[in-house]
Amino acid sequence: MGCAMIAIMLTHQPFFFDNYFVDFFHMYGLWGVELFLFVSGFGIVHSLKKNSLKTFYWHRITRLLPSCLIIGLMKLLFYSIGFNEAAHANILLLVTNLYMWYIYAIIIYYLLSPILFKVLKKGGFWIVIIICIISYLCRYIPFNNSPYFLINQLSWVTGRLPIFVFGMYVAIKPLNFKISTINVVGTIVFIACMVLRAGSIMVKYKWNVPYVYTLLVFATPMLCVLCSYIKVLFQKFKCLPVLEFLGKNSLEIYLIHVSVYLNVARNSIFANYNSYTKALLSLGLILLFTIITIIMKEYINTKLAKL
Repeated sequence: MGCAMIAIMLTHQPFFFDNYFVDFFHMYGLWGVELFLFVSGFGIVHSLKKNSLKTFYWHRITRLLPSCLIIGLMKLLFYSIGFNEAAHANILLLVTNLYMWYIYAIIIYYLLSPILFKVLKKGGFWIVIIICIISYLCRYIPFNNSPYFLINQLSWVTGRLPIFVFGMYVAIKPLNFKISTINVVGTIVFIACMVLRAGSIMVKYKWNVPYVYTLLVFATPMLCVLCSYIKVLFQKFKCLPVLEFLGKNSLEIYLIHVSVYLNVARNSIFANYNSYTKALLSLGLILLFTIITIIMKEYINTKLAKL
């Protein structure tokens, strides 16, 4: 989760360009979301195994709702005083953070999880394949023609469902492959996805590549292995607590970081700051808002536990 959050933060950062390192993440870093969803699907299975359905949903609510509302109210406050970058005009969507496709998608995935869990236990890997095919076919449904914002976001929901389901499948029936095999196959698939992604950009998106996210399903185990090596590297340089903080609080950081980035990058108050100062200021504000959210969330959940 921590590695995925680093990739996503590098993808969205608007301060540095024309650099091979950041340009790589601008093009491919958003695939860190695949790691989020894969690990989320994996964790959901273990939660379903040890909890009743009522407890399962209660855990999902207390994990998601307080953070969404707290950060949503922060965004509303800043929106009301003129800091309106990355804010949605619909107040309800803004306060709940439902204007962010990931939140909308993960809520739907949570609702579907108990059904998917039972189906995957009985049907096995063929269910993953079927969902990949359905996901691919859903890309031809004209969601974007709807006047309703949330319906337009369904293309994200259907497009990223296979990786969430694959995470659930691996938790139910672990892959019996050697690490070397996972790395080789995953690397080949990942490179293929990179080429397809680069090709679509080179022709200015005229070449539609609707199956890239589906292909990424089969590269994600390799990315998880890669993240384990990155964890060792962080541990070697005594930076593991940073990675663990990013992973543990990835939801809160995800919710706030784009708004902070865009406000600092575009607001006239910060116009005279150089890129490095803006980047450091953004990281400081993200950390501040994340800590505030964590404290408030713990307080709310403590009160709810007493009810």
